[in-house]
Amino acid sequence: MSNAPVTGIKSKNLFTNLLTKKGGLLGSVFLLCGSSIGVGILPLPILTGHAGALPTITAFLGCGLYMTLTALLILESSLLIEEASFISLAKQFLNQWGRMAVLLSFLFLFYSLTTAYLAKGGELTHAALQSRFATPFPQWSGALTLATLSGAVIFFGPFVVDHLNRIFMGGFIATYLFLGVTGIEKIQMENLSHSNWSLGLFIIPFVITSFGYHNLVPFISNYLQQDRQKASRAFIYAGIALFFIYVLWVTNLHGIIPLNGPISITDSFAKGEIVTQPLARLIQSPLIQYSATYMAFFAIITSVLGQGLSIIDFLAEWLGFEKTPQKRLLLCAMLFLPTFACSQLIPGVFFKALELAGGVAAMVIFGIIPSILGWKQRYTKPAHPDFRPILPGGKPMLASLFSVAAFIVLYEILKNLHII
Repeated sequence: MSNAPVTGIKSKNLFTNLLTKKGGLLGSVFLLCGSSIGVGILPLPILTGHAGALPTITAFLGCGLYMTLTALLILESSLLIEEASFISLAKQFLNQWGRMAVLLSFLFLFYSLTTAYLAKGGELTHAALQSRFATPFPQWSGALTLATLSGAVIFFGPFVVDHLNRIFMGGFIATYLFLGVTGIEKIQMENLSHSNWSLGLFIIPFVITSFGYHNLVPFISNYLQQDRQKASRAFIYAGIALFFIYVLWVTNLHGIIPLNGPISITDSFAKGEIVTQPLARLIQSPLIQYSATYMAFFAIITSVLGQGLSIIDFLAEWLGFEKTPQKRLLLCAMLFLPTFACSQLIPGVFFKALELAGGVAAMVIFGIIPSILGWKQRYTKPAHPDFRPILPGGKPMLASLFSVAAFIVLYEILKNLHII
């Protein structure tokens, strides 16, 4: 009996050490890319299909550059706070209205994304369960299984998530390359010939969200032990990697899947399908179908793990929770119970959640808040003694980044009010 308190203390210390264990550059890049590809790989070829390949590539270039710049702005402030988070950044550098905007936008954005991932990932997991065990399972079993497994991994903290995420990213890269290479011979150049630039504003919120790893910026700063150079490289490398992954994938799929017809972008858009579904029907090959299914699963699970990790840390700081197993379990339940329920109760929630997440909330977190943080660090007195800017350009750069975000927010508000 006398050893029980000692054993409990040792177990708590081991759990705390696991949660605070640090990582490296490669794992950080994989976490950043993995947290975003679920939005970029699966729905974007369908959502951008009517705009065409050239407008989509242009949007990828502009949005990818924009998101990398604003991520570096968040990193500037994160490096000034030990164990930084979005909550600590808001508390230290923003007023009451700014803190409220961060809280509401963050929770709405990433709860919406998690709901979307559980909805579509649940469908894939449900199909896999029925195929593996040759027995009927209720439709909700897929999302519940995905939420339970993801929550179990996230429970053990960033070190475990990092190393499992590398395995999933390896699976994603393998299936991505296989589908990309085998699909080249299926490309029809006439499918790539159309362009509709008037749909540029429609696709931008979705493309912006596909580079949306900003919730992980404070976490990566901590994970890399506030190494300024290594953290900056992580975000730059992730932005470049995502750009090429998306451009090659979307161009390939736009060339394979026709715009109109029984199996087409238009048909899949109306049905709310992810791109691997029409691809598997169009190319009648069991190997292609299995690869497409696994790639979709890898893209979703890496996104759930990356986004879930940041939400758990955000909630822990907001609520003032200690790093104990009981509190960690409660945080996982606070994330996955409501998102699981929404994924099952709202029909067609995948695209609905992406559209809601990609508008106002995304631009507040990804554009407006970073611009304000950058301005405060540079031009509000007294300046923080340890502040060193990463992003050049001064006031014109910050004003431009803020203006872009404000314009998209205004556009999304007016569009949803059916004024434009």
